[in-house]
Amino acid sequence: MKQILILLFIFCTISLFSEKTKIAIIDFSAKGEIENENYLADAVVENLITSFIDSGEFIVIERNMLKGIMRELQLQNSDDFNDELRNKIGNLYSADLVILGSLTKIGSRYTINVRGVEVETGVGKFAKNLSTNSKESLVDLIPQIVSLITGKEVIMDMVNKSNNEDSKEEKFDNQSYKPSITLEKQSFSPGENIKLKFSASPNYANNAWIGIIPSHINHGIESINDQHDISYQYLNKRVSGVLTFYAPSDIGNYDFRMHDTDNNGNEVFSVGFKVESNKNVSSQLKITTSKNKYKKNEPVIVRWSGLPGNEFDWITIVKSNASPNSYNEWFYTKGKIEGTYTFKPLLPGEYEVRIFFNWPSGKYIIQAKYLFKVVDR
Repeated sequence: MKQILILLFIFCTISLFSEKTKIAIIDFSAKGEIENENYLADAVVENLITSFIDSGEFIVIERNMLKGIMRELQLQNSDDFNDELRNKIGNLYSADLVILGSLTKIGSRYTINVRGVEVETGVGKFAKNLSTNSKESLVDLIPQIVSLITGKEVIMDMVNKSNNEDSKEEKFDNQSYKPSITLEKQSFSPGENIKLKFSASPNYANNAWIGIIPSHINHGIESINDQHDISYQYLNKRVSGVLTFYAPSDIGNYDFRMHDTDNNGNEVFSVGFKVESNKNVSSQLKITTSKNKYKKNEPVIVRWSGLPGNEFDWITIVKSNASPNSYNEWFYTKGKIEGTYTFKPLLPGEYEVRIFFNWPSGKYIIQAKYLFKVVDR
């Protein structure tokens, strides 16, 4: 499946720092067949920032502050990284590391490339990449990348190996762990967060995985499921835990299926669920502007309510005749169900403010919109 290309030669893992590491994450570039789709690389960076912060091991410099330096130096993304930028980040924000990267697509394969450069010396400290055949599962790769960078999985494997002679560990290894997947409910709305609990055998390979597969795909063979997975996560030798997925954007019947290895293995467990329209959310969802008509020099105030509360629900303003995948100024609601946001003044014209759910899983499906005008005076 999605053979993960991991650069294992690590000069130094971030987890070796005694205090929290201060990092600056520079905008990623989009390359290959998606070189004009910078929004995908931007979404990867947003998710990466969240995962670094959630790990509890890093202080992340605010992205907008870095954008100011980039504009000053007339730089766009990680491809433009140079010593002048490195020195400015070090002098202004006392950063320890700069995180650089790219998102590439070759054929059907998306790859997130991440590398860390020490600010003081300019020396590369690590490099990692993960790949997937599904754009929707890019978001699932982010926590895995952060885990690899921090060295948590590597450290746990070393601890487990060193304890092989311990009687308690031997008892653990010899126990019979039956595979299982448990869901909090069986029906979800498109793009909704899904938390599942799992248990798995310690004898499964490191690349054992759980993925979302359409229910009509025949059960049993890992390689068949591999061809149809919508998103997936590796278990990395964990025998139990909680994983977070996002419901597919298309309504229908799906399964979570567990596999004992990524190398022509077997499906060992599955549980079904449905994705259907959330009538309660749809009926409560509302977005408006503070008035129907603005002058061209006036900021536009947007109010929203009734969102499902996903971290990456987002809102944008575009011309009223713009296609669904168009966007200008935009923002993530960051899990807020209701709130307000002030957009910059617009040129005269007819506009729509639009709500989208849970990027990137929610795709460019407009969930609600509101029409307003901007006039000269």
